[in-house]
Amino acid sequence: MITSENRVKEESGVAASEGDVVREYSVPEVDVFENEESLLLVANVPGADEKSVDLSLEKNILTIEAKVENRVPEGYKRYYAENEAEGYSRQFRLSDDIDRDGISASVNNGVLRITLKKAKEIQPKKIEIKTA
Repeated sequence: MITSENRVKEESGVAASEGDVVREYSVPEVDVFENEESLLLVANVPGADEKSVDLSLEKNILTIEAKVENRVPEGYKRYYAENEAEGYSRQFRLSDDIDRDGISASVNNGVLRITLKKAKEIQPKKIEIKTA
């Protein structure tokens, strides 16, 4: 389980079906970082790019899915493989402390970065002290 004061919790997702074909997915490794304004999820999705990553939010479940094509170099046949998954899948349950409209994402060189802005109500604020 991944938690950051219970704002993000791992749900899990390993396989998905597409018609009669079962696609095998790997669970991407994810690091979670936090500052006063947001949480940052950094997921390793080697072989994925902005066209192959699907990020969705339904109710409180944030779903990461990425399809990758296992490429065999031209003129070769597969001899041995440790990475046979056709993609990545992982889900997180978001608490109400996350601003649903403040979610953004980018992917570069197989690294997906998802920024989850905290709701304004929970962000720290400075209270001004006035003289009497």
